[in-house]
Amino acid sequence: MEKTKKIKNFLKTTSLKEIVAKKIDQMIEAATKQALYYPDYAIKNIKLVRKIAARHRIAMGSKRKQLFCKKCNFPYIKNLSLRIEKDGNFVIFKCLVCSNKYRLHKSKVEDKR
Repeated sequence: MEKTKKIKNFLKTTSLKEIVAKKIDQMIEAATKQALYYPDYAIKNIKLVRKIAARHRIAMGSKRKQLFCKKCNFPYIKNLSLRIEKDGNFVIFKCLVCSNKYRLHKSKVEDKR
């Protein structure tokens, strides 16, 4: 009984989109951890994240787009599956798995990379 009350109170305070957004971030983080040893599972995980985001109409945003390849869905891991190049006002992310390039303006790039 107590668990159901906690769940109901949790659902009242947070919207469904917030819950799904947190889950998406957790799944992307799990995919980056899996990428080294289980690349197939990591790719499936990213595909699932993209489906969930589309179903719940959650914008991926530039910060989340920097975390995986748009073409092959492989998570970006610096020096393993990602090369970062600077070209004027743009930063170019190059996937080393499928050689796809993704350009992003310097102002939108996260400094964590």
